[in-house]
Amino acid sequence: MTRADVAFRLAFPAGHIWPFIDWLGAERLVGEGVLKRVTFDPRASRVGAVRIFEYTDSPRVIPERLETLNERDRHYTYRMLDTADLPFTDYVGEVRLTPAGPGACCVRFGCTFTPVDATAEDCVRLYVEAEKKLCESLRRAAARGRGSL
Repeated sequence: MTRADVAFRLAFPAGHIWPFIDWLGAERLVGEGVLKRVTFDPRASRVGAVRIFEYTDSPRVIPERLETLNERDRHYTYRMLDTADLPFTDYVGEVRLTPAGPGACCVRFGCTFTPVDATAEDCVRLYVEAEKKLCESLRRAAARGRGSL
């Protein structure tokens, strides 16, 4: 099993950023560069809920199931139910948001997975690049204040 983590400091308070990255928040990032569409079944932030990502640069469709949720601590874990053509299996992801003073916060994306027909290093590189793109989408949406739908 391989672990990958990446963290970013954002020049926004944690309370401003959380609505973009909580379980339902991904839909606020649609149209910001990475995500083409997000659907939910059901549309709820509860363990067992499923969300499905469609990406702008890939025909890949990825369903994820919410495994754990702690709204107070701004943290959750999820499991990919279908990894499509990605070079790994047994993927469990994690999102954690931590305040960094009154006007900033740090977001950490992490995961564990088992590489398939690829090296762990190649999979980690793929993951880090994807999360960098997601963070840029997050920064753009936060700057525009798209926190409410």
